[in-house]
Amino acid sequence: MPSCTFAEYIEQEKTEASRHEYVSGYKFEMPEISEEHHLIATKIETLFAAKLREKSYQLYSFENPLWIEQVAVCYYPDMMIIPTTQKTETPYKTNPNLIIEIFSSRTQATDRQEKFSNYQAIPTLQEYILISEKEPKIEIYRKKEGYWRSQTLKETEDIYIQTLDLTISLEDIYQNSFIDD
Repeated sequence: MPSCTFAEYIEQEKTEASRHEYVSGYKFEMPEISEEHHLIATKIETLFAAKLREKSYQLYSFENPLWIEQVAVCYYPDMMIIPTTQKTETPYKTNPNLIIEIFSSRTQATDRQEKFSNYQAIPTLQEYILISEKEPKIEIYRKKEGYWRSQTLKETEDIYIQTLDLTISLEDIYQNSFIDD
């Protein structure tokens, strides 16, 4: 793992066959996305579509890197929501209000610990949502009065997305996924 600057990393990502995350000067190859992961992500994008337009937000998917300058890391969140007023000419995004990670057994520890710790350095971030790809379970972390509070939802509960003022059911998120089998 050769060390590189962030500028070098961004240039290299443009031509790499696979995506890499950048942590303090080092690149780490990202795992392939599973079919279950893809089904859940597509469903969420569909469920969010109308509210995104209404609230003037843009959803960016896993193809878009997120640079967190405060901690010198660049990740590819599964989804992030950023106000449409926040235009940038850079190949990476900054300052989302909401980040969503769809986790597998292989990525859950990193998503819960390392990434969440680093995401907390983003001043605009208000919600962090972890979605299991193996069972109908969602963890929501919300920033309130400077503190992060968590809530875990399972099976038939509804999830309230504060950033979008949107309530959707876990059943809708997991509909037509492997879990229905």
